[in-house]
Amino acid sequence: MSRTASPGVNNATMPHELSNTGATTFTFGPITYKNRLTGDDLTSPTPSFIGKPINATFFFSNRFGILSKDNVILGVANDSYNFFVKSALVQIDSDPIDLNVSSVRPVKLSEVLPSPQGLILFSERQQFQLYATDSSILTPTSALIRSLSNYEMATDIAPVDVGTTSAFISRVPGYCKLFTMALRDVEQSPVVIDISKIVLEWIPDTVDDLTVSPQNSVIMLIDSSTSYLYLYRYYNNGEKDLFQAWTKWELPGIIQTAKIINDSVVIVSQHEDEYTLGSITLDEIPTGSSVTGLTSITGNTCLDMATRPVKPASAVDAVVYDTTNKVTKIYVPYTPFQDKGAIMLLCLPEADVGTAASVDADVGFYLAATERTESTTNYRYFEVQGNYTSYADGIVVGYGYNFEATMPKFYFKRDATTSDYTATLTISRVTFSVSRTGPVLFKIKSGGSDEWKNVEYVNDANTYLADSSPVTSEHEFTIPIHQRNTNFELKVTSNFPFPVSLVSMVWEGIYSPRFYRRA
Repeated sequence: MSRTASPGVNNATMPHELSNTGATTFTFGPITYKNRLTGDDLTSPTPSFIGKPINATFFFSNRFGILSKDNVILGVANDSYNFFVKSALVQIDSDPIDLNVSSVRPVKLSEVLPSPQGLILFSERQQFQLYATDSSILTPTSALIRSLSNYEMATDIAPVDVGTTSAFISRVPGYCKLFTMALRDVEQSPVVIDISKIVLEWIPDTVDDLTVSPQNSVIMLIDSSTSYLYLYRYYNNGEKDLFQAWTKWELPGIIQTAKIINDSVVIVSQHEDEYTLGSITLDEIPTGSSVTGLTSITGNTCLDMATRPVKPASAVDAVVYDTTNKVTKIYVPYTPFQDKGAIMLLCLPEADVGTAASVDADVGFYLAATERTESTTNYRYFEVQGNYTSYADGIVVGYGYNFEATMPKFYFKRDATTSDYTATLTISRVTFSVSRTGPVLFKIKSGGSDEWKNVEYVNDANTYLADSSPVTSEHEFTIPIHQRNTNFELKVTSNFPFPVSLVSMVWEGIYSPRFYRRA
């Protein structure tokens, strides 16, 4: 090495690493990067990120990579923290790769995603692909960058890999768009789709994070300044998406972060100067018969921040009966929200599973719970009217879901792709088919009115098992309407602590084409 050449990089100003040194311990500190052992600035040049800001780091093709302005730098193969050539006389395949993105517009690379066709490079207004020209391993002589597309992307939200496609967010004034990008052959342009087009202007521009679950076909957008999560879910049969749906979840607290891990949505929320860690399984359809252990709950109860009672230091037990006021006090591990209604739900105690007691359990019974504050200890708890200390092993407390689904306007469909928007159509009744569903309410709003009114469904004579969960495995609700299809709106609601699973919906009515001739 030349005596005047720099020996390498400064470890103190280079990216550091967070190492997992134990089950619950981490160590953060600088990385020991390899020095330049041969050549000078001409025969062994310094990497192009020297003296420039580093935007992102990554690992790809057995190399440690760095993004700096419009350059992508890959270190020595199988030598992660080495950015210098091994020989000043000859170039070898494992030497570092340092490439510049060529474009007619200013480029600042921000994120990367690996793919079978190569490495996708993202910037604010353009996307690129780094790949090997001869479809072999990535080397200094085979590496090449080409332009993929020219879509605007929010650089503060990292793009994510959704199985076989990539997803990224684009912000426009007032709202956000969600795009998916599917790569094709190296010489072909990718397929980019705006999957948020159907809910245009519905996703706010305050969304600041993105998480996905490819195995569950879910993309989740997170707005950490509010209590809302926006979920996009789809079903693909290998050729096309047969099912697509957008939903919005509202949580009791302010979301700090959320991730989908092992089929579960894990959420950190903040309320009352406290942070709460919650989890719910994505694909577990609740039956209403959740089982409670000493501190745990098995099964998805339809309650936010659902918890078992926990005894505080100031109380005799976790569930205490106040004989003076004739109420049951239920202590929980978090501070309840002030002036927010809660629910006490009775579940099946773990000790009663498989015994005669499980047949006669009051599973599914619930009461409204009210937040209270102890005057002596200033400790807050929930209270319900009556004595429920004998049910303490099965009590679960939380905040109810407010489920709401507004139905689209009904039209007569002439075939699989054509609907008749000009005909006169009177809707007589609507029938909903449900599965594993508890009580639901149906509301209707007349045209020109802002008031939703309850509409009663037709009651069928039936039987049910006493002292059992009020969740039916299969049922049909018939709703009388008797109005023009353009004169009303219909929605399904539920604020009960039980699941709602809508399977299908059909309508019956009178269709008149008004003697119009249709092509």
